[in-house]
Amino acid sequence: MSNIELFNPYDWAFHDDPYPIYQQLREEHPVYHNPSLNFYALSRYEDVVNAFKNWPVFSSSAGVALENVSADVSKVFSMLGQDPPRQQAVRGIVRKVFTPRRIIEQEPILQRMCQQYIADFPEDSEVDFIEQFAGKVPMDLISEMIGVPACDRDMIRGWANDLIERVDGSPDIPPKAIEGSLGLLGYFGDMVKERRKTGHGDDLTTSMLTAELDGERLDDEEIVSFLFLMSVAGNETTTKLLANALYWGQKYPSEFSKVQVDHGNIPNWIEETTRFDSSSQILYRLTMEDTTLHGVTIPKGVKVALLIGAANRDPSFFERPEQYNIDRDFRNNIAFGKGVHFCLGAALARLEGRVCMEELFKAYRSYRIDEDSLVRVHSGNVRGFSQMKVRFAR
Repeated sequence: MSNIELFNPYDWAFHDDPYPIYQQLREEHPVYHNPSLNFYALSRYEDVVNAFKNWPVFSSSAGVALENVSADVSKVFSMLGQDPPRQQAVRGIVRKVFTPRRIIEQEPILQRMCQQYIADFPEDSEVDFIEQFAGKVPMDLISEMIGVPACDRDMIRGWANDLIERVDGSPDIPPKAIEGSLGLLGYFGDMVKERRKTGHGDDLTTSMLTAELDGERLDDEEIVSFLFLMSVAGNETTTKLLANALYWGQKYPSEFSKVQVDHGNIPNWIEETTRFDSSSQILYRLTMEDTTLHGVTIPKGVKVALLIGAANRDPSFFERPEQYNIDRDFRNNIAFGKGVHFCLGAALARLEGRVCMEELFKAYRSYRIDEDSLVRVHSGNVRGFSQMKVRFAR
């Protein structure tokens, strides 16, 4: 079997079930090289964690995707396209406004949004779970936080969806993804200019205009790139998380029964889903110097895939990792990254996951997914579904 056949992140067959390939990589090719696409991949937990932490060697300066999307990737990826010290400065300023208190304050807003969409579910018929719930709530909440009016939210969601889709087997960025990126950057650029001009708004965007740390503020491009990041990473990953949780709850009914008996188990259900089948599967780094692991030298200046999905099923760090178990110890879970780039939105994602499932299963007792209806997202980074028909029962 050739290297390209073993692991191509754009192969739709890989998207259907990456875990056998991850196991083979961990066991046989812990430092894997794809010569056709010229990237390396790390699959063992310890190697992935060390690479996350070792930013001077495994740099984020080229962004988190395999594709080279921009000459200045920080304009697209925000903090994800930067290394310290600038990354820490920007992160520090953002944290001045993206506070734990602000996140906690979203809970009643999120509850109302969930209740509104659930009330619109038809009685005794199937729901398109992505279209009618999981794809709407995260974007609506983020839009509310950053000040996108309700009339524009479907447009923003459409651009974000287009941005992550890829063509089977191809590393090329599709025209729709480019259009989505330009649409988002243009929209947020105009929004920041308007906020700067009027100073009106009680939202995260307006707060970022004046937030400072050690006398330093964000410029407009940095604010726009953060809004871009929120609308893509903060939306898509949570949408996929919600659907993945339902999917694995159906596959493991004994685990879902624990949720039915006690809704206090919902946070563990969400956490195990992020470990077992993370919506964020792969993040890339750029090597800043030659580095050798397991007898393989990775040269300077190449992309390295950090396989989160593989690391989170490494039997060296997780007991029976191939088993979906909401009672497990989650301390080693790296679904939200590690080190200086640990996901700033992790608390928000966990809040969204918990509240969405609490509201769903206050209204309903059980559900059944029509597995023939499932359509997967095809992305080089994100794993989940773009369509899922579900019948809920009270």
